[in-house]
Amino acid sequence: MNFKLEHFLHDLIWRIKEEYNERLDLAAAAKNGRERAIEDGQSWAYRHVLEMIENQLSAFGETSEMFSPIAPEAGNKAELKKVEF
Repeated sequence: MNFKLEHFLHDLIWRIKEEYNERLDLAAAAKNGRERAIEDGQSWAYRHVLEMIENQLSAFGETSEMFSPIAPEAGNKAELKKVEF
């Protein structure tokens, strides 16, 4: 994988993980079931995108070790890991 693509993926994955974690926090702090359902749905969508990125990297034979784990287990916070390039 070329250097620019690695940087792009690192930043993209980092940003999606931040949004996923934020949605988990908002769901936990929700004042009612409707708000919680909305935030849960959004966190699920962000997690699904992370799974798709992970699967596509694997399908094209790229290792995702520098980003691992990409997709967290459902309901668990995503690990934000900075990579030194």
